[in-house]
Amino acid sequence: MAVERDLLRLTVLPTTAYQDQQLVLLPVRRPRRPAILLGAFVGLRTAEVVGLRVWDVDFMRGVVRPVQQRDGEPLKSETSRTPLPIPQELSVQLSAAVARWGGEYVVTDGTGRQTSTWAIERAIRSARPKVAGLPEAFRFHDLRHYLASLLIGSGLDVKVVQHRLRHGSAKTTLDTYGHL
Repeated sequence: MAVERDLLRLTVLPTTAYQDQQLVLLPVRRPRRPAILLGAFVGLRTAEVVGLRVWDVDFMRGVVRPVQQRDGEPLKSETSRTPLPIPQELSVQLSAAVARWGGEYVVTDGTGRQTSTWAIERAIRSARPKVAGLPEAFRFHDLRHYLASLLIGSGLDVKVVQHRLRHGSAKTTLDTYGHL
């Protein structure tokens, strides 16, 4: 069986830590594609992506409700439980992935079983050398920074960015992204 791959195109705004416009192409196996989308457009952390169950997503209303991390571990903080809106297109893509790969989790190993944080990080590491201009140190968590740069670049208020990233305070958001 051939391994199916997609190239995810993420335009990194000039306001990111990389300071120049880049087109990030991430070749990832299709079962892991939802992980990249959840990191880049919802801002979930790796362990939150792995722990996200199908019933934690309201596909009709377009809301992701993180409840646990991998292996049922509690989330980083109570603020991490904040429901997050997702665009309809993302909801459709996540729903299609769930229908295709099956299982209780939104991101699977391709056989319906829960994937691991290690597998997601490995997918990022293996994609790095194949992507011209992608920093050698790029990691999954940088997708969260990508989302922050999109939100800030579109002119959103610091409190909105704080809410979307589920930071405990606006100070955390400003300390991390005040340079953008």
